[in-house]
Amino acid sequence: MTRVKVGGDSHLHIVELFLDRDKKHEDKLALIPSDRLAYFLSALALTILVDQVMYTYFKSDYEKFRSMTLYPKITWNIGWCANVKPWQLFEHRIALVRGLRNPEKIERFKEFSEFFVSDLQDFFKNNKFEVVSWDTIRLTMLNDNDIITTKYGDGNYGEIFKNALS
Repeated sequence: MTRVKVGGDSHLHIVELFLDRDKKHEDKLALIPSDRLAYFLSALALTILVDQVMYTYFKSDYEKFRSMTLYPKITWNIGWCANVKPWQLFEHRIALVRGLRNPEKIERFKEFSEFFVSDLQDFFKNNKFEVVSWDTIRLTMLNDNDIITTKYGDGNYGEIFKNALS
C-alpha cells in the first residue's frame, strides 16, 4: 500500500479506479501487475472491512489496532469523505476499466478470503485487546447485514466472506 499513490488526504479514492488508464489521468494502481489485481483488490477490500468494523464496533480498541495495522482508508473522492463499502471495489465498471473478468475476481476473492480469515484469527489470538477478540469480531461481522450482503459489487462477495468466517 505504501507504493500505491494516494490522494492528498492520505486515502485511496475509489473514483480513481474507474479512470481510463489510456487518458491523461495518472493510474494510481499502475504498479500492480494485471494478473495480481484481483488479489490486490481482495486484500484491499478485506483490510478496509476489518478497519471499518473495528472503528464502528470496537472504538475502545481501535487506536491500538490502527497503530498495529495501519490499514488503508478508501473514500469516494477528495472532499467526499464517505467511506466506501468494501465490496464496491468489485463493481462491474471497475472490472471493465481494469480488464478483470468475474470468474477470476470471484475465485481470487474466495481464495484470499480463506487466507485472510485464517490470518485474522491468528492476529486476534496473538494480540490482546480490551474488548475485541477473534470470537467477538467474527460474530460481529457475521451479524452485520452490510458485510454478508450480496447487493454491493457484482458478485456474492458477502456470502463468500460469510462462508470463510463460518
